[in-house]
Amino acid sequence: MTARPLVVLAAVLALAAGEAHAINKCLDKKGQVTYQEGRCPDDAQENQFKPMPGPPPDANPGYAPPGTATPAEQEAAVTQLASVQLGYEGCTAANPAFEQQHAAQYDAWRANNSVLLSRYGNTESYRAALAHGRQELKDNPRQDREFLRFCNAQLIQMLGRNIPR
Repeated sequence: MTARPLVVLAAVLALAAGEAHAINKCLDKKGQVTYQEGRCPDDAQENQFKPMPGPPPDANPGYAPPGTATPAEQEAAVTQLASVQLGYEGCTAANPAFEQQHAAQYDAWRANNSVLLSRYGNTESYRAALAHGRQELKDNPRQDREFLRFCNAQLIQMLGRNIPR
């Protein structure tokens, strides 16, 4: 192959790859938060979240195209998804104001990880992890200072990250 066809091929592949669509968090003067793909109105404060690049959500949740993730990677993603969700539920149970203060961050986390949630959210391992964790929270409710510190420091950081695919 000569250099010219390689340059053309590289350009076509670069255009096909595209860029991940950003999700804009808009905060209006009344304090209302909305999320949208387009720009926020001029009178709203805007924060942009970029989801991690990845394949579009599948019509069949739980389906992973061959070769996209090893079983160990899939299990790690399920564990991380369930951990964040259970952490948020536990922190909300320990301090009801936590949900009010961090609902927008949790919604953004769910939006940024929507591909993984749609892929693994209906799997038996994810449902089992949630059921086990919820039972643990019910049997051993946490409201101690150490847990509240986890909620206000570590869980907030976790909500700001995407889970690797």
